Amino acid sequence: AGSLLSKDSIKLDLSNIQKIYNFKGYSNAYVTSSIENYSKDRVNLIFSINEGQPSKISKIDFNGNYFFSDSYLNSIIMSEKISPLNIFAKGSNLDPAIFEFDIEKISNEYMMYGFNKVDVTYTLDNKSKNNYYLYFNINEGERLIIDEADISFISNNLSDTFINNFNKFKNDLSKGDNYFNEKLIIKYLNKFNNILISNNILDTSFNYIINQNN
Repeated sequence: AGSLLSKDSIKLDLSNIQKIYNFKGYSNAYVTSSIENYSKDRVNLIFSINEGQPSKISKIDFNGNYFFSDSYLNSIIMSEKISPLNIFAKGSNLDPAIFEFDIEKISNEYMMYGFNKVDVTYTLDNKSKNNYYLYFNINEGERLIIDEADISFISNNLSDTFINNFNKFKNDLSKGDNYFNEKLIIKYLNKFNNILISNNILDTSFNYIINQNN
């Protein structure tokens, strides 16, 4: 079985192969095609690929971050730098799919602490032929403040337990200047729901709602 030879299809294939290599960090890859006669009406289509040296991220830096340190943000992302002097490093770490994943990871971490309008982008700086610096650019925006917190429940026999724990929550919240902190909220939600479970109340659960003004 075979297929008809089409110059347009070959051009598209060359372009797609080139894009795949570029996407994987082989920015110097070069792809060509040639035809080899097989019989009177058949030919072999040959793609010749010179991969070249893979491009590498040798430095990762963060701009505009004040709430989180560089070291913390570096610890939560998937991107890793490779020293250009590391002769044992094979392949490329220049992968836009990972950069986009890291943007989502950084954004979610900020939103957990009330920065719901954070904006994260990345830029690549080509320092040499195969050597890149990766920068994550962060506009944190303003952080949400909880002006008022209240709790609602229907189990009167556990009211003292819930109120005592809710007061502890508000105390912990005030220690953080009442800034929104979803990790703290989830911590106490788990406490409230565990109280329900331990008292065999399985048809009720706690959640939280934010009413945002300004």
